Order: sequence, then C-alpha cells, then structure tokens
Amino acid sequence: MSDQTMRPSILWRLLMTAVAALVVAGFGWNLLRVVRGTMDWTTLTVVVVPLLGLLSLALLLGIGIVWTSRVWIDQTTGTFHQRALWQRREAPLAPPTTVRIHRFVSSSAPGNTGRWFLDVRRPGQADIGVSTPFVPRMDVLAAQLQPALAAHPELAADDETRLCIERPEVIYAPGVR
Repeated sequence: MSDQTMRPSILWRLLMTAVAALVVAGFGWNLLRVVRGTMDWTTLTVVVVPLLGLLSLALLLGIGIVWTSRVWIDQTTGTFHQRALWQRREAPLAPPTTVRIHRFVSSSAPGNTGRWFLDVRRPGQADIGVSTPFVPRMDVLAAQLQPALAAHPELAADDETRLCIERPEVIYAPGVR
C-alpha cells in the first residue's frame, strides 16, 4: 500500500476560511469605528468588541492549523507522522507504541457516524491524536495501519481498534458496529 497524505477536505478548509473572514471583517469594522470615534460605548460594545478580537485571533490560528494539517504513515520506515503549523510529530509503529481508534457520537440521528479519533501513544513521548474532519476518511487511515498491525499485533490498544484496522469498512458501515 502506498503512502497517502491525509488532510482536511477543501470544503472544510474553505468553510473555516469564510467564517473566519466574516468574523475578522466584523472585528476590523468595529475597530475602525473605535479609532474614528464613531462608536457609541455601551456595556454591550465594551464586552463584544474585545470578544470579537479574541475570536478573530482564535479563528486565524484555526485557519493556519486547518490549512497546514497533514497526517501520513511512512510504510518504508513504519512511522506515523503528523504536521500542523510549525509542529511535526512522529512515532514509530512498533512496541511499545499503541494505537486506539474510537468514536464519539453526539446524537442518535440516522446516518450520524459521530466523530472518529485515532490516538497514537508511545511512553515517554507526547500522544499524537487526529480526528475527523481533520482526517476526512478514517477508514483509509486505518487501512494504512494494516502492515504495522501485521508486523506488531500488540499495536492495537483494544479489540475495537483491531477490528477497525483489520476491516476498515466497518468504520462507516451503518449497523455493523
């Protein structure tokens, strides 16, 4: 299986960018009103303008993360890689490293597959965690872990993770899990 870099979908990246652009534009407009002295200072504006500033900073950081986020497995060296902004993490997929795939379902609506998480843990190193929508196809990432699981059966932290790696189609199959 060839190495495949996983990154957030272009739709998700554009949606985050559009939301951030609206919030930053709103903050900029209000900041311009403050500088010009045309803003009426009420309790609401004293609270909202600084909050818009903080939200703008957080969204700009989020845009940086969503546009630079990448996850891949190097099959030749057997290592898991994650990159976002200026940080790069990697962990060998050999003992004592463990991998856990799990999900969180926020509602029981039909078709809701929940949010999927993949955690790579190695003692003495910071955990590496990825989730949907930063990895839009968790089943593809799970399939890439098959050679590492075959070489090191203790890689899977639990039976659910083992099932997800051995049969990645069960991740999004309704009614299977």
